[in-house]
Parts: sequence; C-alpha cells; structure tokens
Amino acid sequence: MRGSRDLERVDTLICSVINKDINIYNGLEVINDAIDELKRDSFNVNQYKTYLHIGYEQFEENINKIIKENPLPATINAFNFGLYESSLQFHLYLTGSEEWDNDDDDWATNNDFLPEEHIINNSLLRKLYQYWRFNPDLGVFLTVVSVAMLVNTYVNKYPEDFPNNVVLATGFDDGDLYTFRNALT
Repeated sequence: MRGSRDLERVDTLICSVINKDINIYNGLEVINDAIDELKRDSFNVNQYKTYLHIGYEQFEENINKIIKENPLPATINAFNFGLYESSLQFHLYLTGSEEWDNDDDDWATNNDFLPEEHIINNSLLRKLYQYWRFNPDLGVFLTVVSVAMLVNTYVNKYPEDFPNNVVLATGFDDGDLYTFRNALT
C-alpha cells in the first residue's frame, strides 16, 4: 500500500496539470515534467501518445452513442466521468447531477443523469491499468489526467454537447474527485 506522502505527491501533480485545459494534442507537453517524475525506465511516451489517440477515438464513439440514446438534460449542472477498478482493468462511466457543491464531492453520487448504458469501453484504460500495476503513482496520475484530456478534447470538438455552464469532474470512486472544468464558481 502506498504511503500518504506518495498519495499527496500524485494528488499535487494531478492538480498541477488538470486545470490547464489539457487535451490529447497539448497534454503531453503540459504533463511531461510530472510524467518524468513518476515514470520508470520502461515507460514509452510515444507509445502512450498512440494509446491516447486510439483511446480518444473510442471515447468519442462511446460518448456520441450515449448522448444520442440519452440526450443530456438541461437541468444537469455537473457531470462526473467516474473511474473504478475491476479485475484486470479500469472502467469509465458517465453520470450527471442537478446539484453541485464545490466543497462537497457527494454531488457526484446523485445520479440525476444515469443512462442505462453509461460504461465507456476503452482500450486506453486497459493499458493504463497495466501501468498502474507496475507503477501505481504513474498509473493513477495518467488515468485521471488522461480522462480529463479525453473529455476536454471531446468538449472542444462538440461544445454544444456540454454547455459552458456545467462542471466536469473525474476521479476514482474510492478516491479524490478532480474538477477540471468549473464554470459555476
């Protein structure tokens, strides 16, 4: 089990980059120093970049399908791109809340928007799970930051799907929630 100092270090690194409107095109440049601090010699940035771009294509396809089948209600103020671990991979899901509180992450459990098919299948998450198994700090950092990059890329391409006045967040169900787009404060 990682110590609290390691968790604080990863949390600090995530917070240092997540609010910089990173996407799959500018993200590696922004997170490069943090990756250098966390990586092992076997980590290949170019390979990660390839996984990231393939992961975005899958993410876009999944989100487009979810939104087509379940239009996003105008009453939703915040969306959570939640992460959880199951056997041998990470999973990503989408929920929405009509309420949002900057000081209380419990809003993410409201599930006012919970499409029947809300799990987002993605090969990038399977690869990030492998990074996590061998270097937990790098795996957590890359997973949270990668989700923010995927979502930001999507929002930049389809701004009408997630209006400017909504909050976007991600994080592991058993960990911290990171707000990376917040127009309500």
